[in-house]
Amino acid sequence: MTWKRVPTIALRDDQLPLVLVGLPGAGKTTQARLLAQALGVQVTDTDAEIRRRARMTIPEIFASEGEECFRDREHRAMRAVLDSPAAAQGVIALGGGAVLRPENRDLLRGHTVIYLSASPSTAAKHVGDGAGRPVMAPDADSDQARAAQQRCEEQGEHAGVLARMEALHAQRSPLYSEVATLTVPTDGLSPQQVAALILVALGVQTSQAVSVLAPMAETQTDSPAAPDGADASPRRVRVRPVATTEGSSGARRVSVGGPRPDESTTPQQTGALTSRRWGRRRRPPAGTRRRRGPRTSDRPRPS
Repeated sequence: MTWKRVPTIALRDDQLPLVLVGLPGAGKTTQARLLAQALGVQVTDTDAEIRRRARMTIPEIFASEGEECFRDREHRAMRAVLDSPAAAQGVIALGGGAVLRPENRDLLRGHTVIYLSASPSTAAKHVGDGAGRPVMAPDADSDQARAAQQRCEEQGEHAGVLARMEALHAQRSPLYSEVATLTVPTDGLSPQQVAALILVALGVQTSQAVSVLAPMAETQTDSPAAPDGADASPRRVRVRPVATTEGSSGARRVSVGGPRPDESTTPQQTGALTSRRWGRRRRPPAGTRRRRGPRTSDRPRPS
């Protein structure tokens, strides 16, 4: 048996751990796995840590103990993975509401915190009907959720999820920005493209990030589903970080150039932050012949 060596990327010690924050459905769990595999480090999910300690699912904790008790458990889990002798040193995915408490935001100071910025519509598509996510439930214990429920009672289930996501975005977006040292867009981008943007923003060469992330695109099966009516097959796109702006607090925000995967592209557009599959040359449809010029023997000779 031959073992295939998976290349990994090394970051500076002071850059780890990477802590991911963002709305439910922003892709924190998926990004944590991709980045951990690329860096050769461990993944820590605070929601999974809460489930392990409580021996209950998140909905069961909400139902039996209420949201405040869940937030207490969440704080203890964050303190264990961020501020203890056995603190995690890999990639940490936090729950969407982990930034609500000031003491949790204090725990994030001094760490590399990456805000996966997703629009409410994108996040709502990824969570589907919100099953398994108590904060997305119509009777969620928050003023924002109740107000959203009142607005969407006449609009159907998907509209209800979107309305509740908009309420969460309005409440939490300023808090995500407050704790983030790096903000990365996710709308219209594949998981590999988002991971590449993160790595490049952290100082990794684009070619190195692509070479490590490209093989993962062909084996990944848990990426978010394409929006209704969209083509789920990868497209050849050109996405590159064109600017990294720095705010007064030192936090950076990545912006991208080139068309997004949900925009029309041409065969000449190649992907700087895409998988190998997107970079392949487009073949003519089956049953068609490539148009060729006249053979040399058929060309008229000069007299």
